[in-house]
Amino acid sequence: VDYLESAMYYALVDGGLMEYTSKNYSDFLDYVLAGEDYARTIHVYIPVEDQADKQDCYDTAKRIADELAAVTDDQERYSLMCSHIGSAVNKDLTITESGYYFTHNEMGEVYEEAAFSLLEYQTSDVVEYGDGYYVIMRMPIEELYVLMNGEKLLQYYQSAKLGEYEDNIKEN
Repeated sequence: VDYLESAMYYALVDGGLMEYTSKNYSDFLDYVLAGEDYARTIHVYIPVEDQADKQDCYDTAKRIADELAAVTDDQERYSLMCSHIGSAVNKDLTITESGYYFTHNEMGEVYEEAAFSLLEYQTSDVVEYGDGYYVIMRMPIEELYVLMNGEKLLQYYQSAKLGEYEDNIKEN
C-alpha cells in the first residue's frame, strides 16, 4: 500500500495533476501566505475519557469558549487562550504558539469547518470532534514561519491532495 501510494503520488506529479510541487515552490508559498485556503489555529482540547463525564467536559469547554468570546481585544483574547492551552484542562500537549498550519482536507471536516469560518483571533464555540471538545482560535499566517517550514507544509499539502484524490476515486 505504501508503495502504491508513493507511485500514485509521483504519477500525479508527473501527470501535472498535483498543483504545487518543488518546481513551483515559490507559487506554493504565495498560496499559503494568501491564507484564503490555508489556516493557522491554536486550540484547547478536552477529551471525553469516560462517557459519565461527557457533560462536565462540555461544560468546561463551554465555559472557556464563553470566557474567550467575552474578550473584545485580540491580544487579550490570545493571552487568555494561551493561559487555557497551558492549563490542566487542555489535553493536547502537542499544540504550541506556532499552532497548526493546514489546508482543506488535512484536518477533520468538523475542525476545518469551524476553523475556516473564523476571522483572525476569533474563537469558536465548542466544537465536538473525535472523542472530545475543542475551542479553536484562528491565528494570522506568519510569513517567517511559512518560509522556514515551507517544505514541510508542501508535503502536508500534497498528502492532503493525494487523500482527496483517493477519496474521490472511492466515491466514484
